[in-house]
Amino acid sequence: MNKHHPLDEVFRNQLQDQAAAPPLHLWEQIDQKRTLKHRFFNQVRQKKPIVTLLASMAMTGVALLLWNLQQPNLQSFPIPAPQSNPPAIAQQQDAVATHEAAASEEKKPVRSSSSPSKLAAAAENATPLHRQAVLEDHTQALISAIGQHSSVVTTAFADVLTQEIAAIANTAAADREETPTVSPKRVADLPVLNRQAAPAYALDENDLSGLFGSNDPKCARFGDGNWAFYLDVMASPDLTFNTLEARSSDAVAYLEKRKETETRLFAFSGGVRLSMIADNGLALRTGVNYSQINEKFTYFNGSEEKTQIRNIFDSEGNVIGTDTITLTGERYKVSNNIYRTIDIPFIVGYEFDMGQFGMSVNGGAYLNLLFMPDGDLLDPETLEPIAIDGDNFNAFKEQVGLGYYGSLALTYQTKSGLQLLLEPHFKVFPKSVTQDQYALTQRYTSVGLFMGVRKRL
Repeated sequence: MNKHHPLDEVFRNQLQDQAAAPPLHLWEQIDQKRTLKHRFFNQVRQKKPIVTLLASMAMTGVALLLWNLQQPNLQSFPIPAPQSNPPAIAQQQDAVATHEAAASEEKKPVRSSSSPSKLAAAAENATPLHRQAVLEDHTQALISAIGQHSSVVTTAFADVLTQEIAAIANTAAADREETPTVSPKRVADLPVLNRQAAPAYALDENDLSGLFGSNDPKCARFGDGNWAFYLDVMASPDLTFNTLEARSSDAVAYLEKRKETETRLFAFSGGVRLSMIADNGLALRTGVNYSQINEKFTYFNGSEEKTQIRNIFDSEGNVIGTDTITLTGERYKVSNNIYRTIDIPFIVGYEFDMGQFGMSVNGGAYLNLLFMPDGDLLDPETLEPIAIDGDNFNAFKEQVGLGYYGSLALTYQTKSGLQLLLEPHFKVFPKSVTQDQYALTQRYTSVGLFMGVRKRL
C-alpha cells in the first residue's frame, strides 16, 4: 500500500459493506466444475492433520499385522492321533485275546504266588497281617476308576479288571483262613459297566491312569503371575453435546444468539493406549488420545440496500450526466469452528476371558493437556463475529482439567494373534472450557465407538 496514496484503505472502508448477488449461470458453471474428485481432494487439503493422523494409524495397524504374521504364536499343544496298529498296540491285542480265552475256563482259587496281576503281586510282597488291607485299598481304587470312567472303558479291559478283582478276592479269602485274627471287610458291589464295541486297540491299567489320573490341562498355559502388556490402536466416530449456560440473567440474550448461530457437525477421536493386564483380570490402561469437535458458525446481518451515483463521461472526459444504481443483497459469514483436545487417559478395568472372545469393563479419568479452539463466535459486547483466537477475545482456557470416562470393550482373538477391538464409550468434562470472566459456560459430553486392534507385546 502506498503511504502517500492509501487507496487500499479507501477502497476497504468504502466497499466493505457492499455486496452484489452473482448471476445464476455463474453458480451453474461452478457446480459443473465441482466434480466428485475435486470435492474429495479439496476436503483432503482442508483437513490435512486429520488425514495424516488416520493414514498414520492405518499404516501402524498394517505394519503390526504383517509383523505378527511373520511370528506366529503358540496356541495349543496338539494331542497326536493314534497310529494304525503300532507294535505296542499289537502286543496289547494279543494280551487281551489271551485274557478272553482264560476267562472262558473255570475260575480256580488263585494264590498270591501265581497271580498274573500287578495288584496281586503288590499284595504278595506284604506281610499276612497287612496283605488284606493292601488288597482292599487297591480294589477300592479300581472300583472308583471304573465307576467314574465307565463310559470309556472297553469291553476287553472290563473283563480283565473283573478277573484281577476275582484273584484279589480269592487271595484275601485264603489269607483269612491262615490269619483268623484279621477282621474281613465287605467290598462294595462292582458297578454295572456300559458294554461298548471294542476299539482297534485296548488299554492297560497304566494307560487308564495316565488319561484319567492327571488333572493337567491339554492346552498351553502362559500365566506366570505377572502382568501382560498390550498395545491398543483405536479410532472412533463421536457424537458430542455442547451445553451452554448463562452465568447471569444479563447474558440470556447473548446465549440465545450463540445458539442461533452455531450448529453441531461431526466429531471423532483416536489414540494409542497401553494396557497392562494381570492374570486375575485386573487391567490398567494409559496412553495419548486426540479428539476433535467440529461446529458450523453462520452469521446473518439481514438484507441491505445500497444506492450508488455514478457520473457519465464523454470521450473527452467531461461529465455529461449521472446514473443512480441501487444494490440489494444479504450478508452472511460462515466459518467452521474446530475444538481440538489432547488428553491422557488413566483407566482401571477388569477383563473377562471367554476363550476366543473377551470382554472388559473400564472406568477412569481423562486428563486434558491442551485445548485448542479455532473459528469465529459472536462478540458478547457488539454481537458481531469475532475470531476465537483474536487478541481482543480471550474466552477459552488452555487446559480443561479432568474428565470422566467409562466403556464396555469387546475383543476377538484372530488366528494371526491380533485382537479386534470394539469399545463403546462416553466422556464427560464437568468443568467449563471458557474463562470465568466470560458470560457463558460451555461444557462438552461425547459418546462414541472405538474400533481398533490390540497386539500383545
